[in-house]
Amino acid sequence: MNGGRAAPIGAAPARRATRIFYPLEEQCPAQYYPKLHTVNGRRMRLVRAALLTMCLLQLAASLYIYKHAHMHDYVYEIFTVGANALSAIAAFSGFLGVALESRGALLFFYINQLWSLSNVCTFFVMMMGSYEQQLTACRMLALGDMSADEAQARELGCDGVAARHHTLLGVMVALLAQLWISCFLARTFSEMIQDMQSDEADRLLVQFIWERRRETWQQLRRFEDVVQRQFEELRASLVSKQGLLSQLSG
Repeated sequence: MNGGRAAPIGAAPARRATRIFYPLEEQCPAQYYPKLHTVNGRRMRLVRAALLTMCLLQLAASLYIYKHAHMHDYVYEIFTVGANALSAIAAFSGFLGVALESRGALLFFYINQLWSLSNVCTFFVMMMGSYEQQLTACRMLALGDMSADEAQARELGCDGVAARHHTLLGVMVALLAQLWISCFLARTFSEMIQDMQSDEADRLLVQFIWERRRETWQQLRRFEDVVQRQFEELRASLVSKQGLLSQLSG
């Protein structure tokens, strides 16, 4: 004797009902927002590393120019000190902007880099003028037209002046190239940060809409279950009634 529930007389075997509302995934599939997540993680890490290197190089170049550049004009000397101090501050700001992914610090760094481009050109002209004055004074000292006491009073150093000048010239050319490259990298990295923030906001919005759709979908699935159960009970009742009528008529 079967202890389970007896099948209705003349009932057809149970069949699996076709569902209309299929189950949805918890996370929104990528095909619903293919244009999001446009920031390449590897490229962003490379830009970050390059920009950090540029900031460190700028800081080192500023310290080197401050230590070795000597202007005979007091106004030129003050300008050199101020420009190098601002360049060092900008490099530190860029370093913090990259480390903290702060667009404000990167903007300050970018503006100062543009201004520093003109400073480097101005400093180059001043350095060439100071170098010519120093060479002239050294020639006068060598010819005896200037006494040693006067040269010492003017802090005239003629030993290795050409080598120092060439080294400073190389540092300035490298600094000029570094300024151009760092401007481009700072703007690129700032745009990457903005794109990443926009992508994250869009992803959260899409996920929020997807969760609301899943809630509605689950309610529709429950309603579908109720409807299918009612239809199955009605079909089973009709089949049972038809079988009973067949037995009575036979």
